[in-house]
Amino acid sequence: MASQLFRAIFVQTLYANRIILGEVHPALDVLMRRQPLGLLAGFEVCSHGDEKGPLMWIEDGPVHCSVEELATIIEAQRGFVGQTVYLRMCEVGKGTDSFAQRLANRLGVPVAAPTARIFNDDLYTLIDDGCWHIFEPQPNPHR
Repeated sequence: MASQLFRAIFVQTLYANRIILGEVHPALDVLMRRQPLGLLAGFEVCSHGDEKGPLMWIEDGPVHCSVEELATIIEAQRGFVGQTVYLRMCEVGKGTDSFAQRLANRLGVPVAAPTARIFNDDLYTLIDDGCWHIFEPQPNPHR
């Protein structure tokens, strides 16, 4: 059910290498005005999130995006050319098998993500104790 609902969420692409998932509201509005990374420097994905992944609010409550859904959205963007993906969303790097690590494994590229909540200022400041971490793709031991 959540997968079908997430596909209907609006993906905004104001810059070739930045997407914003869902409707823009004050917490994400600053991202609309900020210059993106250089095209080869990285691909940015901005959304609300928690340790389970990108998070959208709909009428029935919160809905998470799966690794496969986000990978499919990213791969469909003309600005994604295999560069590092920056997840500008809270807590998606948290945990031993984090959403960010699974996305790095799926895309085969490094993924940078916070392990704590962030504030969408110019520096993506961490609100809680945590850090920004770069997750390198890991080989699948079951292949």
